[in-house]
Amino acid sequence: MKGALLLLAGCSGEKAILPDMPKDGKGVVKAMYFHEQSFHQKYGDGLNQFIEKENPDLILVDAEQLTALAEKGKLLPLDAVLKQERFDTAGIPFLTVDFFRQLGGGHIYALSPTYNVEAIYYNVDLSREHGIEPPLNQMTWEELFELASRFGQLGNSPTSSKSLQGNSTFEVGIVTMPVNPANPGVSPFMSFNEMFAINSNSANKRIAWELLSYMCSPEMAKTLVSGYSLRLPIRNEGIAEIGGLPAEPFTMLKPYAGGGPGRNVLERVKASPEFNAQIYQTMNQTLICIVKEDKPVDEALAAMQKELQERLELEKKKIIPEAPCLNTNAVNS
Repeated sequence: MKGALLLLAGCSGEKAILPDMPKDGKGVVKAMYFHEQSFHQKYGDGLNQFIEKENPDLILVDAEQLTALAEKGKLLPLDAVLKQERFDTAGIPFLTVDFFRQLGGGHIYALSPTYNVEAIYYNVDLSREHGIEPPLNQMTWEELFELASRFGQLGNSPTSSKSLQGNSTFEVGIVTMPVNPANPGVSPFMSFNEMFAINSNSANKRIAWELLSYMCSPEMAKTLVSGYSLRLPIRNEGIAEIGGLPAEPFTMLKPYAGGGPGRNVLERVKASPEFNAQIYQTMNQTLICIVKEDKPVDEALAAMQKELQERLELEKKKIIPEAPCLNTNAVNS
């Protein structure tokens, strides 16, 4: 992807890491973005081959690719650039900046203009009708399951069951995903799918940086939360509303290097597709036990953890058993 930019060059008294902008203030930057070969780039040496062949100025990377490319010296460290260019981090949570630093083993190699975060949506009308308090931000999993089980108890009578089905229109509420009570300010349900790094061999480092800094600018943040295609900008402090919904559930929690959606956690285990499918099957069965069969949360979660840990140990040894059903004896005991 190529784009022509009209940008103003910054100035500094110290020796510049980045060259000056062209005298006319214009330039062309080649940015690597999603395309048909993305699968091969991620799961083979295709990414290195692509970089060597195309020599993009900006490189789209995920966490695993960032580590590998940084170790090979393919990416420009941005720490000194951020300082020298006086990059304004106002509005970007400290833990978000630190997240990028942790990914780079103590150095910042990439920035992401946007992020993804999962949240809990719930039926406000249903909670109000049955006098059940709605879920809250930063609940624990145990608290959420206990709350959900109260609706399961209402479903025992025909009248209640019909009421629980509800209708097609209702008021929607939203809260954060559950958190770890030992660290309630961060979330493992955040991910950065648009991390851009600057090619260390690029001849257009200055223009690449100007583009990247603009993508992460306050002006772009305002556009992302108010445009037709809504996105969550990393510069999210002070944002009150996103797409007509309160912004707090999307912005109050911060990332950490061990986070990412559950599917990314499974990818890091390097497990087989069969093992991943078993995990989701077991989690679904556990939820059914808690919500529909009114099983104690602690008991059901303990059984699930035991089941999944045993399967994980077998997976590590490459002894993959047939997908058994959840040990209902352990859950029902």
